[in-house]
Amino acid sequence: MLLAKFAGASGVSVVDVRSGVGAFTVPSGVAVGDIVRFTGANTAGVADNSAEATVPAIAVVIGKPTSTTATLLYFGEVTGVGVLTPTAIYFLGTAGGLTTVAPSAVGSVIQAVGQAIDASVLLFAPGAVTVL
Repeated sequence: MLLAKFAGASGVSVVDVRSGVGAFTVPSGVAVGDIVRFTGANTAGVADNSAEATVPAIAVVIGKPTSTTATLLYFGEVTGVGVLTPTAIYFLGTAGGLTTVAPSAVGSVIQAVGQAIDASVLLFAPGAVTVL
């Protein structure tokens, strides 16, 4: 099951910010709820499990003060990301999204990025990357 960019939810909110929030420059197409990776100094872009060059996922976009600036959560509880399956492990999907099914194609990347605490809260905790 693939959740499109955390369902593209504009109502994504942070439950616990003690784990770190930062501001980064991003392309204008990056949306609240996207899972992103570092692309340079203080810059981030959408992460994707289809190629090693587009990982690792390091944060989730929790705000867009401007079209090219994003507030990122590196680790913690996030709400408003769509309907989740409680206790399910979520992996990086395509185009900044999530999936509960790890990819299996040669060249794709497996990276667990969190676990659903309940139907609306994801504990975002990006893990190690495995390239198939």
